[in-house]
Amino acid sequence: MRQLDIGRRAGSTRKARHTVVAVAHVPCIYHAVWNPHRFDAGAIAMDAWNSSANQGRDIIVIGASAGGSEAVTCLLQHLGPDLRAAIFVVCHLMPEASNHLVEVLNTAGPLMAKQPADNEEFDYGVVYVAPPDRHLLVKQDHVRITRGPRENRWRPAIDPLFRSAAVAYGTRAIGVVMSGMLDDGTAGLLAIKRCGGIAIVQDPEEAAFPDMPRSALANAKWTTVCRWRPWAP
Repeated sequence: MRQLDIGRRAGSTRKARHTVVAVAHVPCIYHAVWNPHRFDAGAIAMDAWNSSANQGRDIIVIGASAGGSEAVTCLLQHLGPDLRAAIFVVCHLMPEASNHLVEVLNTAGPLMAKQPADNEEFDYGVVYVAPPDRHLLVKQDHVRITRGPRENRWRPAIDPLFRSAAVAYGTRAIGVVMSGMLDDGTAGLLAIKRCGGIAIVQDPEEAAFPDMPRSALANAKWTTVCRWRPWAP
């Protein structure tokens, strides 16, 4: 498998704030799941994803807004059915939105996508998508679907999902911020980092709307930047 710019540091040469990982075929999510101890070191061995599941993280929370559905779809295309993790996705949706996003994600790759019911237990290899006008929260072995107050002008919002994963799963959590406007996801990604989880951000240069990735990079120290697309510069 081809790798590009693996382990290159971005920013100041004296004190880098994040690691840039540009991956042509298999996204850095696999490395975070299977090899968390080597992940932040910058020596990324992308062929190591087939290690035993108990070595890694198994809760992946993804947040996206404008332009983010394409990025989520691209990422899911590269995740196989043997992924030993559950995936939870919040995309900013209007209250009257349909379940079109679930339909799109179901055709993206081998993983099944669905809108969960409140208190539903979750499984590995399934993508759980927040329904319109409801927050998606991760608890111990189940999800909550709530109609709490809007955050960052949105319901569903990214920060509640990320905070819930940080509290419930700590070091087992991987947070991913993708394309979007403003700064939803920044505070939640910082919570994941503070609880020992991994923070991943879509490269702002690749994102259709770079505000959310840039905000996360500016505030969550030692965040890893990933390019999902093989055609990205």
